[in-house]
Amino acid sequence: MPAAGWYAQQLLPPALLTYFAWAWRRCTYDVGHAYLVKTLGYRCLGTAYTALPTLLVGPIAIIFSRLYLLPRAQAVPPALPPRRLLRRETIFEVPAPASGELTYVAPLDDGALDVLGDAVLDTVDGGLGGGAGRQGSKGADDYEALERAVDDGLVERCFRGTCRGRWKPARARHCSECGTCRVGFDHHCAFFANCLTAPNLPPFMALLLLTPITTTFLSLPLYRPLLARARDAYRASTTADAWWWASTWTWIVPAGPVGRHIGGAVLGWRALDAADPRMRAPEAVDRLEMAVLVGLATVLGLITLGLAASSLGLIRRGELTVDRARAKSYARALAAAGGSLRAPQTPQAVRAPRAPRTERADRAARADHADQAGSVHAAPALPFSPVRWFYVPLSLSTPTRRGGVMVPSRADERPYDLGARNWALLLPGRWWLPWARGMRLEAALEWPIRDEVRDRLVEEAAAFAERRAEGER
Repeated sequence: MPAAGWYAQQLLPPALLTYFAWAWRRCTYDVGHAYLVKTLGYRCLGTAYTALPTLLVGPIAIIFSRLYLLPRAQAVPPALPPRRLLRRETIFEVPAPASGELTYVAPLDDGALDVLGDAVLDTVDGGLGGGAGRQGSKGADDYEALERAVDDGLVERCFRGTCRGRWKPARARHCSECGTCRVGFDHHCAFFANCLTAPNLPPFMALLLLTPITTTFLSLPLYRPLLARARDAYRASTTADAWWWASTWTWIVPAGPVGRHIGGAVLGWRALDAADPRMRAPEAVDRLEMAVLVGLATVLGLITLGLAASSLGLIRRGELTVDRARAKSYARALAAAGGSLRAPQTPQAVRAPRAPRTERADRAARADHADQAGSVHAAPALPFSPVRWFYVPLSLSTPTRRGGVMVPSRADERPYDLGARNWALLLPGRWWLPWARGMRLEAALEWPIRDEVRDRLVEEAAAFAERRAEGER
């Protein structure tokens, strides 16, 4: 991360918390008590408004602090996959095979299955190369068998940053700013100087929806006096600050023509406040300080309202923010490639490779084993393709069959779009409460796929296995 970006992320969260405290104090004492109750005589309305900042700004500050103070290890995947994935008993997303074809994966031998059945896997910390996770195994030899199972080409690992070969589950992404992978990664948010992940979506959505409501309600009593004062300040600036309007650089430097007029109004406003002793009193809600307060509140309200609408649309489709970014990158790559995608080749049988120790070795081993199987390599796939690959155990269609098939999804289907279940998965229960918890980390490690996609994958894997069996006869 550039130095300027790092410093901005360190300063922005405390600045926002300071703004929340400033807004709470001014709205509670200056607007509610001094202006509405004492100046205008609205005792009931003023009393209600005095309590409103605590009821609205308080939860916002609590939710913001909760997201800002998330531990750096939040949503970091375990070193090894869950046992069900290692034993290949369920459907799970896998890296695309080097051949880009439907691929048969030979079953684990009985010895490896025995090891995987008895071992207690570490799910907290450490990379595969660092020795973490060995405590629960029966010995070094058994752990080597576990490593072979992890590195057989069905599991993606990350060697960037501090991951050190950590397992990278489906829908996990490596955050280059934090230097680690996150399960259910949505995006890295500069406002919190931290990553936002699927397990923390409920407080994030509550913050986005509560902020525009709060800024609107707390600013309502101030709109009329501030607009009247802004008109007077703009008129005063045309005569008192002639140098501003005569300077040509003011058309460009303060954000163009709009910034030129706003800057002139601010100069006039400051001059009016300096000439009016009344502006020093708390009930003077039309002073420049209150205009800055409401202006920042309006900007925050508009930003969070737009983010809330966008995030709700993504949740409805079962997507995360990173998925939309990847789709845009794929569209650009597709346009740069002239709109052509490679066609699938004839399926080949490939036996899974054994555990490499580096990312480069991972890729080389998969390509080498595809070559040994005689598969024909197609052109390199475009990055961020919407096609996802899944390992499908053949036992799901025929219990007596062993092994599995790597099957791709279709480009036009969204495997993780669960329809109405998206809301219950990502925003469970009373998600709007400041202390509400989101998606369980265990569920994010094995993200469920849509039933129709699951059924099609099972059928396609069974059909491929039948064709392969007939070809061997």
